[in-house]
Amino acid sequence: MIKKTYQPNVFKREYIPVIIAILILGLLITALVYTIMYKPKDKDKYYEENSLPVDEVIVDVSNTICNKDIHDAIVKDASNLKVKYEVIPDYYFGKAMELETDLNGDGELTETDTYGPALKVVFEGLTDNIFVKLENDLDYEQKTIKNSDANEGTYSFDQTENAYVRTYNVKVFSARSECGEVLYREFTFRLPRLNELRDLTMCEKFPDMDTCKSFVFVESEYELFKEYKNEVDTRLREEKEQKKKEEEKQDSSINNILKNKVVIIVAAVVLVVIVGCVVVIVMKRRK
Repeated sequence: MIKKTYQPNVFKREYIPVIIAILILGLLITALVYTIMYKPKDKDKYYEENSLPVDEVIVDVSNTICNKDIHDAIVKDASNLKVKYEVIPDYYFGKAMELETDLNGDGELTETDTYGPALKVVFEGLTDNIFVKLENDLDYEQKTIKNSDANEGTYSFDQTENAYVRTYNVKVFSARSECGEVLYREFTFRLPRLNELRDLTMCEKFPDMDTCKSFVFVESEYELFKEYKNEVDTRLREEKEQKKKEEEKQDSSINNILKNKVVIIVAAVVLVVIVGCVVVIVMKRRK
């Protein structure tokens, strides 16, 4: 009886080129899939709102009767006082009478709730050291704002009559009894008016245009419409140019993909041929 001897499988060196070729082929196929599937991400779009313009008036506080520490504290608090406005998109204006479709000719009226955009004026930084006197140039309404009226230093009020740009004059006085009612700061700010163009078709298409905001600082309707037209023309031109660039970029991307495909396919074919030759050589050696 012939005794069979166990011979362990020995990895043959001629298999190495075949393995390397298979690995490279796999990498090429992966690169081809990635090239076809890859799409660049669009950059995030953002929109920056306009801030409330403030014009300072020079005030002389050298004749104060306060001691230096209190005086410096009042100067600091007056300087830190800030004002801004917020848009209330759906402010409730109350009930209004609306004429219904008069089918029977009796002129019947119905009462309905009315909503619309309005403004909220906000003062921040009120303290016990200062108080504010406020007046506007349209109705000359005056307000006195103290820290006791505020909520943690913040005071606000709604402005619902916004047919015209309104300029406010703000005077900041010392509230300390030992100092007297001394003016420490004065500035003006303008509150924008309601924009009659905000519901136009192009504002729906380009809602981030300056002339499509709910409120604008341009006082003349004619000037506002001129700015609106120029802005629309610019946006349409930019849109057309952007579309053309995207089409060119898409065509370029397609050409690059095709070129990459050709290179990868040619390389794959060459590798397949090499692998085939190596396999043939290995098989001949075995025989």
